[in-house]
Amino acid sequence: LNTVNAGGLLRTKSLQTGGSVLEKLATFLNNPEYQKLKVEDVELDFAIQDGTLIVEPFDFKMAKQKASFGGTMTLEQDLDFDLNTEIPLQSLKADKYLQQFNSLASGRVPLTLKIGGKATKPTVKPSLGDLKADLGKELKQKLDKAVDSAKTLVKEEVNQKLDALVKEAEAKGDQLIE
Repeated sequence: LNTVNAGGLLRTKSLQTGGSVLEKLATFLNNPEYQKLKVEDVELDFAIQDGTLIVEPFDFKMAKQKASFGGTMTLEQDLDFDLNTEIPLQSLKADKYLQQFNSLASGRVPLTLKIGGKATKPTVKPSLGDLKADLGKELKQKLDKAVDSAKTLVKEEVNQKLDALVKEAEAKGDQLIE
């Protein structure tokens, strides 16, 4: 079976499924809408190369959000799939804190679920992709701007005090000359 090669297209008007992967997703997001997956008008390209099922990424809606799914499964039932979607910012517990970041102005957070393990016991690892790095860069920019602003204020205040001291010294000097 390791030498089996084939390909095809699965087309369906409607498909509904559930299971442990979706239950884990619903638990992670604290949203029961993700427990069941219903997709309509799906065209799924697949191939079998050397006994490994390859599902080309395809687009669909999941809990009213755009999503895509694709990956591989071996004959030993090892899974390596990615489910990519965006979730509403309010799905995260830190949504009020995160709202201050421009990179999240859309109110959506990119989410990738790495689905691995075995078909009989899948594992789900959520990843927010580059969100941490993006937020770190944005936070650094905000801090740099705040530091620059503080430096400017301090310089202005020091210059004002220096000007006042110079004027005072000039006035005292003028008094001594008279």
